[in-house]
Formats: sequence, C-alpha cells, structure tokens
Amino acid sequence: MKIILKVINILITTALVILIVFSSLLIYQTRTENTKMAFVLGYKPLTVLSGSMAPLLMPGDVVVIKKVNPNDIKKGDIITFITNDNVLITHRVTEIIDKDGKRLFETKGDANNVEDSKLVTSDNIIGVMKIKIPYAGYIGRYAKTPIGYLVMILIPGLLLLAGEVTNVYNTLIKQSNTQK
Repeated sequence: MKIILKVINILITTALVILIVFSSLLIYQTRTENTKMAFVLGYKPLTVLSGSMAPLLMPGDVVVIKKVNPNDIKKGDIITFITNDNVLITHRVTEIIDKDGKRLFETKGDANNVEDSKLVTSDNIIGVMKIKIPYAGYIGRYAKTPIGYLVMILIPGLLLLAGEVTNVYNTLIKQSNTQK
C-alpha cells in the first residue's frame, strides 16, 4: 500500500511541477512577445472582454481558439481576428466573399444589430473558436497580476520544491540509518 501511495504522490507532484513550469513559460511568453499570442499545439486561450457575443460568450469567459486554414472556415463559425488597431475580436462569420482571388469574411457579434463595418481578410484571422470555459478569464487575469503570479504560481511551486527536498532528505537519512 505504501508503494502505491508513493507512486501516486510522485505522479501528482510531477504533474504539478510540469503544470507550474508550463504555466510560467506561457505567462513569460505572452509578456515578452510583441504579438502577445502564445499558441500551444495550435491552440490559444483568450478572455472575452465584451458582451458582443452574448448570450453565447459573456465577459470573463475564456474561448480556446485553434489556428486554421482560412479556406476551412465556414459560414456560422466563430472566429477571432485582429483589427488594424491591434484589437482582437471574436465574432461569428455571417458571409464569405471570394473577391479578386482573396477570401473575405463578413462578421457580426450575436448581440449586435448590424454586421461589422469592415470585412475581415484571411491574413487577419487568428483562429476559430473550439470551446468556451465560463468565467475562467477572471482566474487568468488574476494570475497575470504580480500578486496573482505570486499566489498561483510561485508559492505553490516553492511549496512543491520544499516538499521534494524534504522527501529526498528523509530518504537519505533513512538510508544512512540502515547502513549503520
């Protein structure tokens, strides 16, 4: 039974350490890159900031977008695109227009009365929404603050490290006692 508990402890500790390292790297990547777009395996979580897609997407929700070929986008898909002002918008495709060999997308927020004023070019598309996670954006925004980073990343990481150092120390003490 002790062996099973040790294995479970090692697996959980390893998973948490990997999660902390991975999270820290993502936070670092988004803070240092000019585009602020860190994709992992083609996916990127983004926090919804406005109610333009209500009731489907509410402020504070997280949408996970996936990089896609613009030719694979269909009418009705929810896409995230970047405007000329470097603002990210997540809206539904209402029409696809092929003009002069270029694919353009007419978009509209579900809660908006009219379509967006400008057509979206293929070059401006960041990705297509795959899933939404209600309210998860509040946690992510908190983790990006200095106090949130300390509370959610650094302190748990240091506690895990201290626990592992204690385990190694106890193991070494047991081994030295058995050798006497």
